[in-house]
Amino acid sequence: MTITKAMSSFIKGLKGCEYMGDMIVLNLDGAVLKTKTELHNTIAWQLNLPEFYGHNLDALWDVLSTWSKPLQIEVVNTDLLKNYLGDYADALLQLLNDVVKENATIILQIFPE
Repeated sequence: MTITKAMSSFIKGLKGCEYMGDMIVLNLDGAVLKTKTELHNTIAWQLNLPEFYGHNLDALWDVLSTWSKPLQIEVVNTDLLKNYLGDYADALLQLLNDVVKENATIILQIFPE
């Protein structure tokens, strides 16, 4: 079975859930997240979300607003994320900024800003 170059690049760009001490680190890289599906699949995989995760921003809000473990969200290459996802990237970034105001267990870092 041959993996296409695009799929191979996508797989190489994915990172699993990382830990810094007791803190989980969610890595979202705009260079590899080119579709909403890739974005939500990556989030679900890195956070080990159940199969019934809704793969949309409302479902993401529900997950993050009730998240109880220390979590650091790192969003990199936001310019590329916006190129690929357009207004959806803006809505995602707004959601992330809003959720850190609601949930003290979450830290957000966005690069570049």
